[in-house]
Amino acid sequence: MRKGDPEPVYEFEPGPPVTDTAGLTAWLEAHRGKRLRLPVVIELGEVGHGFKRARVGSVELRVTDLALGIPLSERIAQKCGREARRCALWLEGRYGETPPFADDLPQYEVFKVGELVDEKAELKAERAK
Repeated sequence: MRKGDPEPVYEFEPGPPVTDTAGLTAWLEAHRGKRLRLPVVIELGEVGHGFKRARVGSVELRVTDLALGIPLSERIAQKCGREARRCALWLEGRYGETPPFADDLPQYEVFKVGELVDEKAELKAERAK
């Protein structure tokens, strides 16, 4: 995609509920490298120290924002406020990419930041059609 090209629009189909940890983990593994949309809860560390923890349901992830033009921390500040220490957002990206360093957590490469997550709703992971 070149600068100025319209951003592609993806349609998504529902996956498993995020409350089903075993089902969600298996689904994520089956969809490695595919475009997904996940309701990610991000806990932030002290200002300037990045993310403390990111998870979908009970599944922990290592989120990376290298594909974004604006850092994810800035997007979080825009959506949840600069003082927020926790933010839940719909994030489109690719699960299971190999990180550039050894890490026990699976990596989620974020391509697009969506809206705030309504954590009271029944949440499901989603896969691009």
